[in-house]
Amino acid sequence: MPTRGAVQVPKTLRGTVVTHRRRCGKPNCRCADGELLHERVVLRYSEAGKTRFLTLPEDLIEPVRRATGRYRRERTRLEQEANAGLSALVASLAPTRHLTSGCAHMAWPHRDHLIWPRRRGL
Repeated sequence: MPTRGAVQVPKTLRGTVVTHRRRCGKPNCRCADGELLHERVVLRYSEAGKTRFLTLPEDLIEPVRRATGRYRRERTRLEQEANAGLSALVASLAPTRHLTSGCAHMAWPHRDHLIWPRRRGL
């Protein structure tokens, strides 16, 4: 059996480290009564709309868990930064928005100022 080289865990990983507990289906196994189930630690992630699982070796569980935590923290920080930027843009455009729209008294052109096709019989 070929040996696997040292695996480098990336700095950030999208996904969640979870423990699967399952029965194997063998009638004489310790898991048959449902108390001592087989466990394996996996990285759960989505790819192309499907949930995927990657079994993690014992020595990679904590590094992968830390990498997924970093991803979640960075995603939260990026969301906050993007929301702050959007708020700043909206605030900076708010005083001039009525000047660039079609109506001076409204933020956007009102539907009464647009030509709508009329339905017959109404």
